[in-house]
Amino acid sequence: MGLFYSYKKTGSGIDKNSPEKSRIVVYFEILLRKFWKLLEVNLLYTVFLIPAALVYYALFYMTDLTSKLAVASVSTIVFLLVFGPATAAVFKIMRSYALERHSFILTDFKRAFTENYKKSFAMGVIDIVVMFSVYAAIEVYPNMAQVKDSYLMYVPMVLSISLGIGILFVSFYSYLLIVATDVSFKNVIRNSIVLTIYAIKKNLISFVVTIVLAGGFAVLAIFNIYTVWAFPFVPAAIIIFTITFNSYPVIQKYVINPYYEQKGEVNPELADEPDEDDALFEDMGGKEKPVDNSKKSKKGKTVS
Repeated sequence: MGLFYSYKKTGSGIDKNSPEKSRIVVYFEILLRKFWKLLEVNLLYTVFLIPAALVYYALFYMTDLTSKLAVASVSTIVFLLVFGPATAAVFKIMRSYALERHSFILTDFKRAFTENYKKSFAMGVIDIVVMFSVYAAIEVYPNMAQVKDSYLMYVPMVLSISLGIGILFVSFYSYLLIVATDVSFKNVIRNSIVLTIYAIKKNLISFVVTIVLAGGFAVLAIFNIYTVWAFPFVPAAIIIFTITFNSYPVIQKYVINPYYEQKGEVNPELADEPDEDDALFEDMGGKEKPVDNSKKSKKGKTVS
C-alpha cells in the first residue's frame, strides 16, 4: 500500500449522510471483524454441548449395559439442564454483535445464562424433544415402510420433519425474545410463531445457512474423523450470529419499537447518536478539505 498511497495525506472523512450499506455487506463486515470473538464464543458454547456428545458415545460405543445406561442417563439430564440457557446466552452475545456493540463474553454469557434460566430451560427442553423426535422418525418410519411394504409410512416421517423445521424457525425468535424482552414464556412462544410467519423469507435464508454449515461439517466428519476437532471453534457461533442478524431486526420492528412508541419514547437500540440540535460539535465527515502533510513547510525557529 505504501507504494501507491501516502499516509501523510488525510482524506475528507466519512460523510454521515452517505448511502447506507446493504445488509449483506454489513453482515460480512461484522463477521470478519468479530471472527476471532466468534471462535471464543463457539469454544465456550461447546463446553455445554459435551453432555450431548457423551450421550452419543454411551449409546453407540459403550458395551457394558449398566455403564451405558448410567452415562447416557446422567448426561441427558445435564444436557437438558444447560442446553437452553447456554443457547440463550450465545444469542445474547450475538445480539450485541448484530447491533455492532461490544460484549464481554464471559460476563454477558453468565448473566444471560442465570437471568433467563427458567424460560430458556423450557425452550431448550422443547428443542431437544423435537430433535430426538425427528431423529426417531427418520430412523423408525423408513424401516416400518420396508417391513409393511407401504410408502404411506413415509407420510408421518415427512410430517415429523416438517414440524421439526417449524419449531426450529420458532427458535430463531424465541431465544432472542427471552434475552431481549421481559414477556412471559407463553407470549414468547406466541410472538415467535407470529414472527416466524411474518418473516418466512429471512427464516429460509437462516435455515439454508444452518444446513450448509452444519451439514457441511457433518459430511467432513464422515469422510475424515479428524475434522471433528473443528466443531468446537467454528459452526455454532456463525450459525447463531446469522440467525440473530436476520431475525433480530424483525423483533425490533414488530415487538420492541412498538413498545417504545406507545410510551412516546425511542428504542434505545436505535438512539445511539445524539440529536443534531443538542450536539456540541458538528460531524464534518465528508465536508473537510483533504490535507497534504507531505509538503515541506517553511522552517521556523526551533524552541528547545
